[in-house]
Amino acid sequence: MCPLLVMSVDKKKLDFKLNKIMDFNNTIFKYGAQKIMDYKKIITYCILALITLVVYLQSLYYPFQFDDLPNIVNYTVLKVVSLKSICFTHSRWVCTWLNSLLYQKFQSNPVICRLININIHIATGALVFWLILQLKPKFKKDSFYIATITTALFLLHPVQTQTISYVIQGQLEGLSSLFILLAILSFFSYVHTAKLGLKILNFWSLFTFLILASSTKEIAIITPFLILLVDWFLIAAGNFKNLKNRLWLHLSLFVTTFTIYTYYLKPDFLWKLITWQHSVTFSNGNLLTNNGNLAVNQYQFLISQFKVILHYLWIFIWPLNICIEYDWYLCNSFWDSACLIPFLILLILGLIIIFLLKKDSTNPIAFGIIWFLICVLPRSSIVSSGELLVDYKTYLASVGWLLVIAYLVNLGINYFSKNPGLVQKIVIVIAIMLLANLTVIRNRVWSSNRNFWHDVIMKAPTKARGFNNYGMALVNEGLHEQAIFYFKKSIELNFKNNHNIFYCDPYQNLANVYAMTNQVDLAINIIKTGLQINPQIADLHNNLGVLLLTKQDFAGSIKHLQLALQLKPNFGQAMYALAKTYLATNQPELAWPLLKKACLETHMDRINAVLQLYAETSIILQKMDDAIFALQKLIARNPKNIHYLFNLGGAYYFSQKYPEAIRCYQQILLLEPNNQMAKEKLAFFDHLAKKF
Repeated sequence: MCPLLVMSVDKKKLDFKLNKIMDFNNTIFKYGAQKIMDYKKIITYCILALITLVVYLQSLYYPFQFDDLPNIVNYTVLKVVSLKSICFTHSRWVCTWLNSLLYQKFQSNPVICRLININIHIATGALVFWLILQLKPKFKKDSFYIATITTALFLLHPVQTQTISYVIQGQLEGLSSLFILLAILSFFSYVHTAKLGLKILNFWSLFTFLILASSTKEIAIITPFLILLVDWFLIAAGNFKNLKNRLWLHLSLFVTTFTIYTYYLKPDFLWKLITWQHSVTFSNGNLLTNNGNLAVNQYQFLISQFKVILHYLWIFIWPLNICIEYDWYLCNSFWDSACLIPFLILLILGLIIIFLLKKDSTNPIAFGIIWFLICVLPRSSIVSSGELLVDYKTYLASVGWLLVIAYLVNLGINYFSKNPGLVQKIVIVIAIMLLANLTVIRNRVWSSNRNFWHDVIMKAPTKARGFNNYGMALVNEGLHEQAIFYFKKSIELNFKNNHNIFYCDPYQNLANVYAMTNQVDLAINIIKTGLQINPQIADLHNNLGVLLLTKQDFAGSIKHLQLALQLKPNFGQAMYALAKTYLATNQPELAWPLLKKACLETHMDRINAVLQLYAETSIILQKMDDAIFALQKLIARNPKNIHYLFNLGGAYYFSQKYPEAIRCYQQILLLEPNNQMAKEKLAFFDHLAKKF
């Protein structure tokens, strides 16, 4: 063979081997680089999650506030709810079931409830981080930075305290958002998975999370719209042909979602919504109108929402004036400047979106703004609400808007900086430090009832409810004289702004303060004035009945307490007060069923005095099983209370449960070794045992 030919063959073999080695090395390098990047992502998010936990840690020990009280603390349904009894009964049953578990296991401990909210927030943040990373083709080398700063903004922005620190909304808004993002993740995995088993698993998880989201809060109606948005921008890449193969799945998601809400909300509600017959009556002392109307119709609510949407966008840029309540007025006409100017601004924003999409059908700014609008429009359009605006409604919507902010910040850095990598790191550190500090400061508002409502009256000085509730916070701190001013101010504001509406709370609270300061006659006159305006207020009848009881006007007390229970059948305070009145008139047989119902069907069993009266009345009527039940609950809370132990021992004795009675007296001697009465009781049992 020719030497040149041999050399040529050998060179080809050598080049082939070298190419194979280089390909192998490149593969190893890419794999290693990918692994390093994966670890970098995990470590980065863990750091953000840890900072978030530290920022919210102090708030774990804050008490429940505002709507947490009726929905968690005083919601008697939680005592008896089981998964079987509540499953698919209404559109928020998942949250109700969660709270029933927390009540039955932890007595709705606020620390546990708040810790769950923080964990929901951190888990949601992880999904936000994943979602933004999927925009990598649009962001290229800056994708990791944009995902990091967007997630940092989402986790640490002070506006999010309006959801996370608001326990009931953290469960409703936060949990539904988590389920929505999990549904999006399942859809994404379904599309990108080739293996049949994983595809089936992702398909079922997609619909499972959709159902759970729809059963947590009504905002989940946006889920199929967000999934379609994600498909167009992140999977189909703006190509309808790529999207067409999944239209059947999108149609299934829409049909499933609207079927669920037709079942939950009922066809009658949807029909009223479609035909513009839906209206709501706003809460007393809450929404302000300048025309005295009681109801908010769809048109008036719609034209008032343009300024609200702008407010929702602005608070993520300037969050220093956020508040749990705002004293905003509803617009009366489309031509009002408060409606027309925001409408024109939003119209310009819409034209910008169209322009961006024409240039690039997957523009990330358009993606972020459309995401935001999809999330806010169901509640900022034609569905009238008793709240004109509340900032927790921006929780999931904020993902899109914060992405836009992060993207624009990154564009600015790349345009103006000679060393963008360094500037990016500095911006992230500064953003985290600033946001963390603002969130800690904002969170202090939730630290006490007084701080909470003081923030409201400072930022919403024409809102009657704020002044009334601030007055109540002062009462709880024993500042009765100061509270009187705020109750009177609340009454004044209500008549000034809502002259057609009777707001009873400040009347009853003012009367209570007068009663606490030994001005009972003045308190009675205040309540009678309130009842002359509106005699259908159960709380006023209850308070008047209690005051008449203190003056030993038993007939008047019974009359008003019975009226209170007619108006509000499960009114625990009225049951207790009426039972006390019956006992004062030697009618224990009438008092006992009221006390039993108050302890078993309301939250009055949380009050030791109510349980004790239930136990004592049960003993009087020889209903020993009931007495034992009440005394056991009292002793579980106060295991060293000698009086309770003696009564329980007596109840066991009369029930002929002698071993249990003996244990009660033995427990008394452990607490008080020289207690002569307990020794005599045990001696009696010794004698009884020898006798028989």
